[in-house]
Amino acid sequence: MTLRIRTRHVRSLLPAAGLCIAAALTPLSALADTDLSAGDSAVVAWANGDHVNLRVGPGPDEAVIAEVPEGSAVYVIDGLYTGTDGSLWYQVEANGEVGYMIADYVASGYGGGASVGGPTGGAVATEQVYVRTGPSTADSILGNLQAGDAVELTGSSSNGFYEIWYGDYVGYVYADYINPGGSAAEVASEPVAEVAAASESQPNGASGTFYTTDSVNLRSGADTGSSVISVLPGGADVWLTGYVANGFSEVSTAWGDGWVSTDYLSENVPAAAAPEPEAPAGNQSIVDFAMQFQGYPYVWAGNTPGGGFDCSGLTQYVVQNTLGIDITHSTDIQATYGSSVAWGAWQPGDLIFFVGTYEGGSITHVGIYIGDGMMIHAENPGTGVVISDITSGYYAEHYYSATRL
Repeated sequence: MTLRIRTRHVRSLLPAAGLCIAAALTPLSALADTDLSAGDSAVVAWANGDHVNLRVGPGPDEAVIAEVPEGSAVYVIDGLYTGTDGSLWYQVEANGEVGYMIADYVASGYGGGASVGGPTGGAVATEQVYVRTGPSTADSILGNLQAGDAVELTGSSSNGFYEIWYGDYVGYVYADYINPGGSAAEVASEPVAEVAAASESQPNGASGTFYTTDSVNLRSGADTGSSVISVLPGGADVWLTGYVANGFSEVSTAWGDGWVSTDYLSENVPAAAAPEPEAPAGNQSIVDFAMQFQGYPYVWAGNTPGGGFDCSGLTQYVVQNTLGIDITHSTDIQATYGSSVAWGAWQPGDLIFFVGTYEGGSITHVGIYIGDGMMIHAENPGTGVVISDITSGYYAEHYYSATRL
């Protein structure tokens, strides 16, 4: 699949603003899709997981009506219009609002992969599967389907993915986990209720003190798609509540409460069990791994050491390589992972989120807390990956939230 990278026209609100997307260096008209006509259905794409502004007129200085998430379905009313800076615009309807959207982010299909015909109508998910903003596992996650969930297929497919309607959005699901056929009403009745009931936790498992047989993830839910709370070492003692689901047991531990794969639990005391550990003060492994990238260049849409990092690319890469979970390349989606942390209660490894550091997007910047009121983050093209204070000044003024994975 050929990935089409689009630059975005943004205006920094302050010179020191941390950017997750760099300002465009070429005229937007050179990148715009210009083949859509009035009456076409389209989708918001190429926004790197961010929102795109819907404006009252065709120009970057016009007032913003709404911020439309990537993956949202839009209906083309008219266009093209030329803005004062030479950019091209469509008049569209998005999420019930009518306004103007820059053509760079309005597409009849997603990315460079060719869309071909596919099944239409009702279908059902055969297993738990992610719904993504595009037809590849590199695309951001919109949500997930459970086995038995009903979906509506649009009739398009690409790169082994079916295109579906996901609420008000267009989403993509790996075709091997979708069974076309049947209406939503048929799939959503008794068979689905049976599938859902089978996956609910039941109080019929073992209870009491057990021990981990190897290092294992403590998760927030009873499936591998749930966020990782912590990694338990081998030999740790845990308390089983008696609730089980999907091969996971609900446990209470020194690291928090959550779910652990039952395959990693034993009622036998390990031969060389370590003494009861204290609850860890944050995810230090995240900090230790992230610190090696101090001084690396800032590169828009970058998420590898070789290609450089933008803010959410750095956090995505670090968390993937320490906790083994993909929190995606979107600041908005990253903020939904883990548990909320109050101002000043941060621990090393917490993700710190900011708003208003550039125009566009509800959450515009993210960093990793390293202790003593400081974070490491990919700040902007002028500074690269640096350490900054979040307790006063610019970042304190733009602080939004923090989460603990």
